[in-house]
Amino acid sequence: MKRKLQIALATALTFGMSQVATTAFADNSALGVDPIFPASQIDTKTGYYDLKVEPGQEQNLEMTLMNDGDKPMLVHMSANPASTNDNGVIEYGKNKIKVDESMTANVGSMITVPKSVTIPAHGTIKVSAKLLVQSQRFNGIAVGGISFVTDPEAGKTQNSGVQIRNRYAYDMGVVLHESDEAVTPNLRMHQVRPATVNYHTAILARLQNDQPAFITDMKSHAVVYTAKDHKQVLSEDKKNQKVAPNSHFDYTMMMADGQKLQPGKYMADIDLTAKQGHWHFKQTFVVAADQARAMNQRNVTISHWAWWQIALMILAVILLILLIIFLVRRDRKRTAELRRLQMSVSEVTNNEGNQN
Repeated sequence: MKRKLQIALATALTFGMSQVATTAFADNSALGVDPIFPASQIDTKTGYYDLKVEPGQEQNLEMTLMNDGDKPMLVHMSANPASTNDNGVIEYGKNKIKVDESMTANVGSMITVPKSVTIPAHGTIKVSAKLLVQSQRFNGIAVGGISFVTDPEAGKTQNSGVQIRNRYAYDMGVVLHESDEAVTPNLRMHQVRPATVNYHTAILARLQNDQPAFITDMKSHAVVYTAKDHKQVLSEDKKNQKVAPNSHFDYTMMMADGQKLQPGKYMADIDLTAKQGHWHFKQTFVVAADQARAMNQRNVTISHWAWWQIALMILAVILLILLIIFLVRRDRKRTAELRRLQMSVSEVTNNEGNQN
């Protein structure tokens, strides 16, 4: 049975901008989410929870869920800490990114949500999430999100024998403040290593923001070169990157298609500039011979034919062409001989007829 999975992801959390808190719908989805702000909301013009809290404080976060579709909608909910993916994009939904070791205030563990809810067709329901702020005081901000994911089985339709399953997700941001004291973000670079990303060779640099503050509008310039003779291996520029508070990600530098990774010692030079600061990192790393060989084998853009294999293939093609020419000429020769034989037989027959 063929399946078509359509995922529309909309994130309500937008920082540095004034945003009217009107009802938000996931892209192309019948699911709508409308936050009901509590008294602790700092700015009611945002589209996410921006709360002033105290240690140990308990409160409910209410929201209205809307189903604009013709069928009941089953929605699964979860609470998660904010994280940063390898593309430099902040995520507020459920994912496989590990919580950073620098995080001391995990919003995902402070919020309890219903496991799932059902919204009637063309209907609305109110949902309440319980926020219990940790007793240990934290600096800066703690950031996370409440995720809403529709169940694809509940919205399954049948069309011309093809089963269509639509799954939609929406993330509602949650930002907690305990004080107004500003915190400056800080980037650190850890391990640099080669890796295979989507069957392409890449160099990954683990970057960590170890402070409870956002990094926004970040642009970067990265160069990797050989440590011995400074021969450039790759150069890459990026912009519009963001890093969540107390999070890490693998800054990804892709090698060119068809480019082989050679064993040896390299230097990674990365320069990053954001509204909140500037960082410049240099670090050496070593690629072992077996490591380079394995990665080159996994790279789908690299031709793995040896010169002798190519030469053998060309020779085989030439021999095949010569064989075809030989067979064609032989057939033509046989055909000509057969015609001559037929003509000789015909002449003999005619002569015998004339004598009679």
